[in-house]
Amino acid sequence: MSFYLTPVTGELLINREKELDQILSELVKKNSRIGFSLTGVRRIGKTSILKEVKKRLEKEGIVVIYISIWNTTPDTLETFIANLFDYTIEAFKDKFPLKMKISNLIKMGRDGINDLLKHLNISIDFGNEIAYTVSYVKGEESDISKATSNIFNLIDRLAEKTKTKCVLIIDEFPSLIELKIGKKMIGSSIIKTIRTINEDYKKTALVISGSFMHTMQEVALLSSAPFYKQLVNLEIDSLEEKAIQDFVKKYLKKKISKNGLDTLIEKSSGIPYNLQMLGRELNKLKEDIIDTSSISKAIDEILQREGDIHFKDYLNMMQSTEIKVVKTMAVSDVIGPKEIADAGNMKLNEVTALLQTLLDKGIVSKKERGQYQFTDNMFKTWLNRAYS
Repeated sequence: MSFYLTPVTGELLINREKELDQILSELVKKNSRIGFSLTGVRRIGKTSILKEVKKRLEKEGIVVIYISIWNTTPDTLETFIANLFDYTIEAFKDKFPLKMKISNLIKMGRDGINDLLKHLNISIDFGNEIAYTVSYVKGEESDISKATSNIFNLIDRLAEKTKTKCVLIIDEFPSLIELKIGKKMIGSSIIKTIRTINEDYKKTALVISGSFMHTMQEVALLSSAPFYKQLVNLEIDSLEEKAIQDFVKKYLKKKISKNGLDTLIEKSSGIPYNLQMLGRELNKLKEDIIDTSSISKAIDEILQREGDIHFKDYLNMMQSTEIKVVKTMAVSDVIGPKEIADAGNMKLNEVTALLQTLLDKGIVSKKERGQYQFTDNMFKTWLNRAYS
């Protein structure tokens, strides 16, 4: 079976039935508006779970709109609204006569849109919301709150009109904070507007995800967060040993020794993306039995060929002092705050504060009291080889 370095669904998705059952058992209820927030470190498999949820719900006749904020480029409100409009119309295409993209509607102008909607027997309320959305994307309107309200209200109105339940999935939701108009950051106000609209949804359930614990706390988990107690939170953890054994049986074309399996578990940190990378490389080796040395060869090849591609973006989300801490931990192989401070020639109180920030960002986790470890050992190995 082939390896995939992109989100997977169906039989390719390993050992996530518990999470899927918990989410789907609620979302499949036509009259339930209960939604979910998924948290977990990067590449842990949140997007794969969300796409599998989408696939299964659609088989039940539920309309699902999926949008990833990380794919909103450029990161402007206009781009986000245009993308969400297109995904909305696409999701309802089999239940509603409107089958045009926003790019087509832009060319028509307001009068053309109104004529089209009248021909399709779409109410004036829908017409106004759609026409305003198009006008905003064209730059003819400038009311940020109205533009945001219109597109999110349109989703639930379409669900009501078609007597259908809708599930709106927003992947990497906290990154909405980065949305801007020109140079002005407007993301926080957009999130509050979405919160207010979500409270009044009648036929739509909201599902969001985020990779950084501190941003998800600010959005959904803290008592001061906009979505506090509006969504059920699920933390997506790394795969356990049994799941990795299942992965090996299903994907690897070779046998693996006990020490080889232990090494695979340690080096991959149970992160599905890392397992996919390693599995792809291990199947290329000539050895019939995979052991510790085989996995070391695979890691060497991956890091030499594409390590920067996979791991430099971790550094891009850190401050220079945070980078100094993780480099010191990797190169000096130290796990305690005092050891890190001594090895990195830093102040202990500064290191302690930075470790808390790295915890919030999901870069490190607490091994036990006073000891920290990388959440992704492949990242640690890359740091060690890049900066030793």
